[in-house]
Amino acid sequence: MVWNMYIYLILFVLTLSGCSLFERRNELPQRTVKDQIQGQGLGQNKTKAGDTGAGQGLDPMEGSSKSGLRYRLLVLPFLDASTTRPSSFREGARKRLLVDLNRTGQVIALGTEDYKTNFKVDPKTLDYDLPAIAKDVGAFGVSGILEGKVMDFRVQRKTGQVGIVRNLKSAFDCVVRVRVLSVRGGREVFNTVKTVTIEQADIRVAERIDSDRFIEANPELTESMIQEAFLEFSPQVLKSLEKLQWEGRVAAVQGSRVFLNVGRLSGLKIGDILKVVDEGEDVYDPESGHRIGQVQGRMKGTLEVVSFFGQDGAVTLIHSGAGFKENDHVELY
Repeated sequence: MVWNMYIYLILFVLTLSGCSLFERRNELPQRTVKDQIQGQGLGQNKTKAGDTGAGQGLDPMEGSSKSGLRYRLLVLPFLDASTTRPSSFREGARKRLLVDLNRTGQVIALGTEDYKTNFKVDPKTLDYDLPAIAKDVGAFGVSGILEGKVMDFRVQRKTGQVGIVRNLKSAFDCVVRVRVLSVRGGREVFNTVKTVTIEQADIRVAERIDSDRFIEANPELTESMIQEAFLEFSPQVLKSLEKLQWEGRVAAVQGSRVFLNVGRLSGLKIGDILKVVDEGEDVYDPESGHRIGQVQGRMKGTLEVVSFFGQDGAVTLIHSGAGFKENDHVELY
């Protein structure tokens, strides 16, 4: 009888203290990525715990033009639907995406630091006015513009309790969106929302639930998930660039020599023949007044690449035609 009382007393003390000698079993976290494409249904792809999913299974030729030329993609400062998260979260995600895109060698992803222009945000949608920005950066030889936005970050936790045994399921949802706009055509070639969810199912025994609370405002976790969510877009963004028109611009004309703002880094080779097209007319929506895009201009002649200069410039000789001037478009012939 006395021994039974001692045993009951020990069990009671251990239960109250949540002693760490009791078992705590964790299952591997499950990571799920769901895409919601504008005007289409939902699709999903599950990856195992620890996988980032970014760049997985990417064909080296995806996102590159068949000629091997590299598109210039301007990546705007990321937006955030929340005003409470630090701006460093979205800026860190943008920098990581820039590095991830450039490492593929299929695109020249550019930041906005060197462009002195006003990146306008629509006051109604709190998104960028991409058509207006496209008009402003058209002279830079940029083929596309990328906008990234953090839409939401949610934490959920469900607990079931039976005696001293607790079943716990926790989930983080990070919702982000990326849009890509064609500078020449003024149309969206990519618009997708991704929801990245990480779920952890645990069984905890003799452990006080409030001693292991999910830290919803954990800045390191939130920042890491936002960055990983945007990296999921890399393969799709590269693929979407196939819908863009590769182009450069005439930077200067000196007699028979024409200097371009695209060169070896953009994929040009000695002997390449390029056609020169003058600035086409902008087309505007008659009701909204918004710029729809730009029509193809008149072909003025052709150029042959003979050498390179600077970080990404080319020297060409006039192959045919005349009347070339600064800011004329150049395209592969």
